[in-house]
Amino acid sequence: MSKKVVVIGGAGNVGQGITKAFKKHNWIVKVIDPQINTTFEELDDLELKKFFSIKHIIYVAEIGNRDLYADHPNLAKQNNIRFKNFCKKISQINPKAIIWYIGGSWTKRKSNKNWLITDKSPNKDLKDCNPYEKAKISAENNAKRLSKFVKIRFLDWASIVPNFSENFTIPKMVKQALSQGKIIYSPGPYGRPLLETTQAGEALILLIEHDSYKKQFNKFLLPGLFVSFTEFAQSVKNVIEEKTNKIIRLEKQSVTPNFLKSKTSSSHLEKLGFKPSKKTVLNALEKNAFLYLRELI
Repeated sequence: MSKKVVVIGGAGNVGQGITKAFKKHNWIVKVIDPQINTTFEELDDLELKKFFSIKHIIYVAEIGNRDLYADHPNLAKQNNIRFKNFCKKISQINPKAIIWYIGGSWTKRKSNKNWLITDKSPNKDLKDCNPYEKAKISAENNAKRLSKFVKIRFLDWASIVPNFSENFTIPKMVKQALSQGKIIYSPGPYGRPLLETTQAGEALILLIEHDSYKKQFNKFLLPGLFVSFTEFAQSVKNVIEEKTNKIIRLEKQSVTPNFLKSKTSSSHLEKLGFKPSKKTVLNALEKNAFLYLRELI
């Protein structure tokens, strides 16, 4: 196998972790990202051939978080059009390429009665989805249609840390700790499936190395390690108290939606040897809290 890959969006939180993981495994990595060079739309035909005449292309250029999808109803359509334009360009210059599309989320899948989401879990009914989840289902359907032009692998990802979105648990807890001197959290069996960014890259390497190249379209679940909100709260408390000398109280929340019991599991990735470390995830949580805190004080 030729160990070369292009990462579109490789300078973002997720893209950086993917790039780091591939380089660690001696892959040659090219990055396209406006934070460091350009966007694929700005490349001329000669430059497109230079960048994309390799087998594996990782697309991490999806724009938007949960709040943005709720506030901007046309965002999903815009992302789909952008991905469509990209796929058509690739099909013309490199029809044998495989595009690994980081376009999905584990939250769009339906859990079983034990709140477990697996490789075989179907998507939720649209009536049960929030705008973010609807957008991710739309992205998958768009990718399926485009796979007649070029091979596509669609990935439903776990939540990734570090994450500095205002709607993510860590920034919310940091702000609450600073303003109120306490962190309100959900005790017991509630939490989120998480991966540190380079762990996500490690999983992607395994998927690429064991891919069945015959299929035009395939989708995968990238599972996270379940981290309880108690662990979230303790991580933030540790950081705030160490860096500010403030005493932070932990206060239990009385009511929590049941879907926050959801866990993820992939027998496919387990068979390939994917065994992420919980310690790495917890360290990433504390780093996430520290970096966000540093921006505020």
